[in-house]
Amino acid sequence: MGAANSVQRRAPASHIVSDQKAAGNEAKQCAETEKPAGRATISTYNAIPNARKSPGHARTECEQPPPTKPGATKIQQFARCLMRGTRVATDGSPICVVGLCGRICRGSRPTDFETLLGPAEDQSGQEAARLTWLVGPDGLDTLISAVAGSNTTAEAETTAALPPVINMLMSVGYTVLDTYRGIVKDGNSYLLVVMPAADMNARLATWDGLLEVLRECYPDLAPHLSSVWPDLERDSTTLGFDELERRYISEDFPPLSGLHQESVSKHISRARLGELGAEGKLRTHHVRAWLFVAANVRKNFRGDGYTWLASGEKGNEEWIMRNRRIDEMDSVATVPLGQPTSDQVTKYVCEQFKAEQRLAEQRRPDEAKISAAIKLQAAFRDYTLRQQQKHSETAENQQNVLPQQQSSASCESETEWRPTPAQFTGALRRGDKLPRSKKLAGLCGRVCRGTRATHFLGLAELDGQRRVVFMLGSDGLEMVLRTLHMPLQLLLYLGYDVLFVYEEIMRGAVFELVVIAESSEAGVVPATWQRLPDVVAASFGKDGKRLSTLVEKHLPQMQKESFYDLQQAYTHPKTGVVMSMNEARRKPVESESSDEPPWRMTENRLLQLQNCRTADVRAFLYHAMNLNNLYSGDGYTYTQEGGRGFREYLAPNKQKEELGVEWSSCPIGMPTIDECMEEICRAYDKLIERKMLGY
Repeated sequence: MGAANSVQRRAPASHIVSDQKAAGNEAKQCAETEKPAGRATISTYNAIPNARKSPGHARTECEQPPPTKPGATKIQQFARCLMRGTRVATDGSPICVVGLCGRICRGSRPTDFETLLGPAEDQSGQEAARLTWLVGPDGLDTLISAVAGSNTTAEAETTAALPPVINMLMSVGYTVLDTYRGIVKDGNSYLLVVMPAADMNARLATWDGLLEVLRECYPDLAPHLSSVWPDLERDSTTLGFDELERRYISEDFPPLSGLHQESVSKHISRARLGELGAEGKLRTHHVRAWLFVAANVRKNFRGDGYTWLASGEKGNEEWIMRNRRIDEMDSVATVPLGQPTSDQVTKYVCEQFKAEQRLAEQRRPDEAKISAAIKLQAAFRDYTLRQQQKHSETAENQQNVLPQQQSSASCESETEWRPTPAQFTGALRRGDKLPRSKKLAGLCGRVCRGTRATHFLGLAELDGQRRVVFMLGSDGLEMVLRTLHMPLQLLLYLGYDVLFVYEEIMRGAVFELVVIAESSEAGVVPATWQRLPDVVAASFGKDGKRLSTLVEKHLPQMQKESFYDLQQAYTHPKTGVVMSMNEARRKPVESESSDEPPWRMTENRLLQLQNCRTADVRAFLYHAMNLNNLYSGDGYTYTQEGGRGFREYLAPNKQKEELGVEWSSCPIGMPTIDECMEEICRAYDKLIERKMLGY
């Protein structure tokens, strides 16, 4: 679908139409001035209630002839109803949207609104957009519902009251990342252009309709597109977008999922598409990738004339037409939609992401679809590796590189580097790079965090709540050495949740890396199921042995059942209601004496249970030791998509001075708030996509 993901714009100025106020219910009506007939019929409205006014929309300049077509009155009536958030006109008649379509344009400059999609002349050197996506009659009706469902009191505009424009954008398929970037980073305001579909030669966005518009916009490509179109429609249905993208990446093109303005030039171009067509080498994955880049035909486009929301729900009709200047279009109306604050968008994203995370843990995974996702991830990694190999020599010549030869005490072989903890942290501080021929060995590490100096006395805060900590092995530390200049990516590589990182930064936390030598003296063991009883016995003091016995008793069943099954079995003994382990983990330890669900399974609560279930023990491991839904018990970290990461270890939480081995520490750079929010938006969109795909 394209309606939600394109850059959208506003009309130019030639005649000033000032805001006017009428009496009674028409206090915010259309500000119209009759002029001699010109090229367009444009009506300007004040921003809808509870939406921040954009200075760019307070006054709009346009030629303003009186309505001349039969549909013009219907269009203006819809605009007034949208403004008031009601389906009933001022005369009591129901609003009629049959035959209308609309385009939500966005931008931060007057030139951004010259056409339905982009400036009339693209200043970036890229080809200007030739076609644009529209919402149909049912989409326009949805927009009115979104306004009506929002708080329409201007005084209630707080971070808790969501402005209608956010509801409107989400209702027609905008992604969270698009919304966040547009409002917070680009300072966009939004404008709805309403028009008659027939007069604009708009087509329903089916495969046939899309081909017709492409023939109109790209006549030179029409024969080539027509020749592969039946195969494209078939492959898009039978193979799916992911497989077509994998084939595209295999030809050394970049992944489509990482598309941004700077990377457009690296993708297949219109000229290259024509060359492949002329040579008889044009394939369906070439056309599908070009449609994604040039025509904004996104991953969830199905060609049935409807949008498909990220949640998997069938959305509204979507239409498509040739991109046109707004001042050359007959009988249109424009309605400024306002601009939410960055705080409102941030709060919305974080709350929705947190809710989706809780739901994701309670969904049964689909192994076949997870395997397909891992296959696509492998294609991404192969592409990245090829790109790195192309530039490795140049990059290494420009970076500080660790010495190829180390002393016999610190280098065991030509392919292995065994530094002391102090040597490793020294390399981090200098920004040294590990040669590709070298592998790090002999060390393990722990990322600590806190807001006060006392928080860094141990491997985690020594408040009695964290008895066991996760450690990363040499392969994880090697990644630290290679990615220290990207602190957020580093933390994500190491298994941190991006929302958790954001919340920690907001409360003023900083991060530190503690590196220790591999040794049994520190109690560091692989994070496998088999080693859990020993770790529990060593970490929970006088209760360690009893807890270890419980863990060992239920260990075979925990290995046999999935986290999903155990989560479903974690029910309140009296009511039978399933208790979310994720939600319970956020409750304070003091809540252990309360019978109110969900239970946070502390060591005391577990030992007091008369009939301890396997699900109770699994909840204890989650809440007391942070073994969440991604813990697999094979000694490796895993991503939400099922991809295997680094080796991970477990160790008792001790003061650094009591570790009994050599250690060293150094600070890790801080991610910015904006970096965290962008990643939260991406992660949220991925969660919704996985929900749509069923895993």
